[in-house]
Amino acid sequence: MKTAFIQRPRKRDGATGIKRAGTTRGLVVCYVAVTVSIVGGYGGIPPIALAQTRPMVMAGVMAGLTERGIVTDLSEQTIVIDGRAYEVDQHVEVFDDEGHQVDLSAVTRSAEVRFRVKRDNTHKIDKIMVYLAR
Repeated sequence: MKTAFIQRPRKRDGATGIKRAGTTRGLVVCYVAVTVSIVGGYGGIPPIALAQTRPMVMAGVMAGLTERGIVTDLSEQTIVIDGRAYEVDQHVEVFDDEGHQVDLSAVTRSAEVRFRVKRDNTHKIDKIMVYLAR
């Protein structure tokens, strides 16, 4: 027994005479979807705000913080991040994830941090940002 497939009639393009499938409906759906995502489909909340997992951090604080990790151990002069020990510079700058300057005691075991190591090969942290638990 032969199975027959029902096909929609194809339209001919007036200029070229080439048969083409109707794509107008697909373009309209795409346009509407993009417009809704830009304007905000969730009660006026911009979609960018929905995608954020961390608060925005001031650009000045983030500048140069190329390293990241989890604090695994710490002492008065040493912080161990992901199993690697770093000395703390005596003039270390410590910030929270909202850009406020905080005390070094805000860095705790199992905290997520971003940091910068001094460029003079002393392997000391001179700037660190800690994500505080909220």
